[in-house]
Amino acid sequence: IAMQAYLHAFPAFLNLRQLTEFIQGRQYFAPDECPLGGWVLMRDLATPQTTTVSPNVDTLYGASYLLLDEQGPVMLTVPPIPDRYYSVALLDAYFNNFAIVSPRTFGNDGGSYLIVPPGWAGEAPEGITAVFYAPTSSVCLLQRIFTRNTYEYETLHALQDAIRLVPLAQWGHPAAKFPLVDLSAYAIQAMRMTRDPLQFFEYMNWYIGLNPPPDSDSGLMELFKTAGVGPGSSLPTESYLREAIAQGAADAQALINARLTEAPSTMAGGFLIPFPACPARLYVSGLSYR
Repeated sequence: IAMQAYLHAFPAFLNLRQLTEFIQGRQYFAPDECPLGGWVLMRDLATPQTTTVSPNVDTLYGASYLLLDEQGPVMLTVPPIPDRYYSVALLDAYFNNFAIVSPRTFGNDGGSYLIVPPGWAGEAPEGITAVFYAPTSSVCLLQRIFTRNTYEYETLHALQDAIRLVPLAQWGHPAAKFPLVDLSAYAIQAMRMTRDPLQFFEYMNWYIGLNPPPDSDSGLMELFKTAGVGPGSSLPTESYLREAIAQGAADAQALINARLTEAPSTMAGGFLIPFPACPARLYVSGLSYR
């Protein structure tokens, strides 16, 4: 059970890890602002000297996070972005895309999009482009803008800045900003260094409790709870059960590591391309976690 629970929770662990690092980074660079709803923007294209890895070398990136259970509905405004590809992707607490704004989905003319938490039953304002119903309270947003050359930076930086998030209650106000919220629960230092499987499950019992998976996984969650490794659960105190949980986590991590270190599947242009860490044939409750 612990092995299955570890594999199921692993995307949420990576999400929480990134969220804690995002909050801490924003608190450092903008201490007087609410970290959530602001953007961390990459203003330059990646070079061989770039230490922050990003998939493309022709794209300017930006990232933000929302906690809708703390902040309520949020408006996303995207300006007109003509004659080029762009996207703003919205991801849940498991890094599943649940909405994307791009030329393919909404065109290049810009728009206003309401992001609402699970169970929201309010009334959307008139004149907006769409309502996005977040499956989890934690939402990660990633913006991408295609860049032809560095001479476009001034124009593209202005576009990055014009992609805005504001509380629904303040939408339309020029000085709109997010009020500060209590983020002490997310003040987890050096989460990237977590190696203790029991600590992993303590984090996940809490975070997945705040961000439950789809109803289709409810049976699996009930199974995990019997071992103390489900949303809202407490780990058992008996040493033999804790050892079993640690062993299940170790077996799951060994499976992930084995997939990461398999022989590359393809060689293209001199590059070796490894298999995905979690291949299509690795299923948890009928879902493929990549």
